[in-house]
Amino acid sequence: MEISIYSKLSNDELKKLHEQLAAKYGAALHDSTRSLEERRLTKLVAKRLKQPDKQNEELYSIREFVKEYIYRELKELALIIYLAMDKRKDFGVMGEQRVSISFCRSILNIPNNREVTQFDADRFRRILDECDKRHGNKSGDAYFAQIRNFSLDLLSKKYPYHSFVDMLVLLDLLDTDYYLFSTLGAYKVSFIFGLVEKKEIENNKVYIMRQEYIRSPQYTLSLAAEVYQDATMIRHEACEVIFFNKWQKFFDQSKAERKHALHHVNSALREGIKAKALAFYGAQKTEDVLNIKETFIQEMIDGILWHEMGHHVSHGDIDPVQLAFRENMTQGEGVGSVLLEALADWAPACGQRKGAFTRFLELSKVDLNKATRDVYVYLSDNWFVDESEEFMGLTSNVLVGLAVYFLKNDGAVDFTRLAAEKDQIYGFLQKRLKNLFEKLLNIIYNAIYDVGIHRLDYKALAKEVHKLYQGTRNARSLEELPKFPAYWVNVVVYLRKFSKAGWEKYQEALNEEASLLEQMILKVITKGQTEKYNNSLREYIVTRAKELGLIQILPEIDSTAAVRAACAAMKMPDAVLEKVQVKFTEIMNNKPYEISISYDGEKDPFIAAVQEMLLKSGYGSIKSGMLIGEYYNPEVGTEERKQYIKNELESLRDQLESEMYPEIDILRVNGKYPAAKPIIEELLQTVTFLDGHKLAEKIKNVEFSPLDNDALLEVFVPLKRGYMDWNTSQAIWRINQDLRPDEFMLQWTIDRDFLEALIEAYS
Repeated sequence: MEISIYSKLSNDELKKLHEQLAAKYGAALHDSTRSLEERRLTKLVAKRLKQPDKQNEELYSIREFVKEYIYRELKELALIIYLAMDKRKDFGVMGEQRVSISFCRSILNIPNNREVTQFDADRFRRILDECDKRHGNKSGDAYFAQIRNFSLDLLSKKYPYHSFVDMLVLLDLLDTDYYLFSTLGAYKVSFIFGLVEKKEIENNKVYIMRQEYIRSPQYTLSLAAEVYQDATMIRHEACEVIFFNKWQKFFDQSKAERKHALHHVNSALREGIKAKALAFYGAQKTEDVLNIKETFIQEMIDGILWHEMGHHVSHGDIDPVQLAFRENMTQGEGVGSVLLEALADWAPACGQRKGAFTRFLELSKVDLNKATRDVYVYLSDNWFVDESEEFMGLTSNVLVGLAVYFLKNDGAVDFTRLAAEKDQIYGFLQKRLKNLFEKLLNIIYNAIYDVGIHRLDYKALAKEVHKLYQGTRNARSLEELPKFPAYWVNVVVYLRKFSKAGWEKYQEALNEEASLLEQMILKVITKGQTEKYNNSLREYIVTRAKELGLIQILPEIDSTAAVRAACAAMKMPDAVLEKVQVKFTEIMNNKPYEISISYDGEKDPFIAAVQEMLLKSGYGSIKSGMLIGEYYNPEVGTEERKQYIKNELESLRDQLESEMYPEIDILRVNGKYPAAKPIIEELLQTVTFLDGHKLAEKIKNVEFSPLDNDALLEVFVPLKRGYMDWNTSQAIWRINQDLRPDEFMLQWTIDRDFLEALIEAYS
């Protein structure tokens, strides 16, 4: 990826340039005895160069160098982090697939509107292997240790991974349009480096990352934003990828994808919400979605912005010790993280800052349609579960459950009731978070910690942890330490490692509060009628969604009747029918059957049943012929036409030779080309097999009659019942092309989607 004027320099050339610039400006930039204003690059350059054009040239050169240098260093670190994850088989809560696809996109600079292909995956793996080789093919733990020792040496100053935030001072002095956002956590540090647009809302800095030069693997593209202290980072690239992958493709789904989604309540709701949201944008086809791209992404960013502002508001309402303790709730999904996210959404106005629903309410007074579609996009963004995994189920239940409560039966949002009740919801969530933190902290305070040969109570443990921070940049008094987030991260690690009973109580408290939270929300939004929904917040959501017309479930397809009918038509014995049914059931239970042409062995009754369904339904056109010579040109000279026909007939010969089919029933020559007849008759006698037999001997009938197309030949091969023959495999391929044209790996597969489509056509 070329991001600067120095992208083509070798590492050695860049190193020499670094040495020159460090010698010229390093000491002055980092001279803490001077004010920040005196250390600004513009001032330093102006002292050296008097001509404005030379100054601008120097400033541009330095900024481009710093951009290139940081990019290369962080790219290498990002690769090392991924290698550590990969070798330790630890990709965190987002899982290997999400992490790998997102990171592959970053490393290969794949356009946001294009999917990752197998070719991309292979290139990505080669880059990883090269990096692994550069660093000595270390173990995952060794790479983890290497991350811990990483530092970036830039213009005469070292920036260890835990001090990347200090680099922002340098970037400010350079007045760059790029930014490094970094946080500490799993795998020590996560970061995004890229082109940024800066805003400020009441002392809260907002950085909209317009282009990501490099990001660490932890930042999957499903993470559209993050808050750190008084700063908010929003990722335009993540929003764009979400738009293309989730919204643009909605109307482009294959028949199989659409049907598959509508067979399960979770995915059916996902699709229903998206359809409703797009309807409020007036989008009814892919072209419409593309036309609203800029508006949609800008509104997506707006929604994210106010969610993140809601975090700032809600954090201000949390006790300082509990606010520091919340750091333990930010990794993965749990009741603590769900409450924090919900509080951000429902935060009231505080000056210019506010949460998402307060923003929606404001919008409703000036643009009701926009406010309504924002609510539906919010519902879609927070419904994470689908038919294959219960990913972030608690988050989905709580956030969507609270929002669905304000939908009227006609699908409109009841903004009047929202205005009356939103602050009550915020207060309720505050109480639940406070109660949770008090429970967890009390467990920590009362636990006994068996550290080596020592049994420590909390006070003794706190003193030991306090000692760890002395002499470091994070040194604090014992009294102030509990207001420091990293302190509580360490304490919880001690609880997990050295207090078995305490850790069990801690986990129990989290689980109990999660269950209690759902029950309390359900009780409030159903006015106590929880039994109507089997005491399940999920069931409430599903029931309301059905009432709102957001869920349309397709009935489950039962293969039994179709199998019986097909087997009866072939007069199969009951014992054989049962075996066929077992095979159908296996496939319907997601055990795919990969096909390949074969005429060996005994007849397979399962294949015979599939053939019967194909024949009777006509789906897949199992009886259709194969067109040959579609590029035949009757206008060219005789020799050229003869060579073309010979090539086509030799292709037929080769397919027969490789046993793709045993013989040809009918070779039909297009009567539109009478001059081809003698050439074909001659070649059928001269094109031979390896054993010397003529091609004509493998063809039962040759017909000369007009075709309803311009192809030269149409070939019909016999159907071999009970075998995966040419006709059957081609019919299966045609059906899969119809169901899922873009899924190449599934074109030669009989799976649940295939059988459901075939049974539907047969029935």
